[in-house]
Amino acid sequence: GPVWRDPAGYRRAMEFNAFKPAQPLATWRLGMATDMAFWQAQFREWKKFPIPAQPGVPAEDVLFAFSKCDPEFTELRAAALRPRSQFKIHRDEAFNLILHHLAPVRTLPQSLELRASALLELGRVDEAFDDMLLGSRLAESVDSDAVMDSALERISMTETVVQIVWEGFRQRRWSDAQLAKIGKLFSRWDMFAVYRRALEGEQACDIAV
Repeated sequence: GPVWRDPAGYRRAMEFNAFKPAQPLATWRLGMATDMAFWQAQFREWKKFPIPAQPGVPAEDVLFAFSKCDPEFTELRAAALRPRSQFKIHRDEAFNLILHHLAPVRTLPQSLELRASALLELGRVDEAFDDMLLGSRLAESVDSDAVMDSALERISMTETVVQIVWEGFRQRRWSDAQLAKIGKLFSRWDMFAVYRRALEGEQACDIAV
């Protein structure tokens, strides 16, 4: 099996993979906003995250639960400032190594989606905007993988970013400057290019085998 340079870091990352809700996250495609009361109850039931002694404002309790992940989010924000950073994968050792990072990576944007939705509900718009940008950077981080699994996860992670943007639209939270940045962000996405790169990568692997 793979040998990790930082086994403790990998275990921390995999803790995010335990974030498996009992119902799907909200979806803008159905006009469905995030139900903070549901998530407040969900976190209290899980007992994997810190919770206040007594239930309070749902959005505040959700943020309290995610305080457990503050060190990881801080580390990710620092890494996201390096626009060309990518996962260091030793492809020559085993092809399936490329898939090991997808489990935590797919869950992180879901966590950011929920966290950003709570921030929006509380009027902390700039922080929600930063979470949206980080979610977008995480989605883009798998673009160079050139395998279909990563391409499909890229599309899924992009949906979480769109959900944050939609919830901000719904609540009329975004400023003109933020809307302009959102427009630039969306204009650089090219899902067809991601899909084409994945197909070419899969074909190259078939030829090599």
